Amino acid sequence: MPIAAGESAEVVLTVDAGDLAYWDVELGRWVVEAGDYTVAVGASSRDIRTTATVALAGDDERRALTVDSTIGEWFADPRGAQALAEAFTAMAAAGGGAMAQTVADPAMLSLMASMPLDRVVAFAGDAFTPEILADLLKAAN
Repeated sequence: MPIAAGESAEVVLTVDAGDLAYWDVELGRWVVEAGDYTVAVGASSRDIRTTATVALAGDDERRALTVDSTIGEWFADPRGAQALAEAFTAMAAAGGGAMAQTVADPAMLSLMASMPLDRVVAFAGDAFTPEILADLLKAAN
């Protein structure tokens, strides 16, 4: 919008949500992430005169957790984190052996973050029964 030198004007910009969306391969649809979006206005990209920040709620982009989801993905999801923490706590209380000690160590837990849940379950032996795994998936999803 052209504005003469020394003049000011109120300008309303309308940004369509689709202009902020990206294609999410896993969900198979366009998604707008929640967060703060900043609009910058200026004479050029190197001469920004003002900015405005808008907080958007975004779309519901929660992904279902599976046995192929990593431990990091499980802990990044509030329901998944709670279910997995409860399972690990129960395993430790029941004398889960080496696996319980492993998940109690933050460095080891960080190392395991990139491992899919089914691989961790394989290391746990009898500590993770198929029933416990099914209960985890039900609680998380």
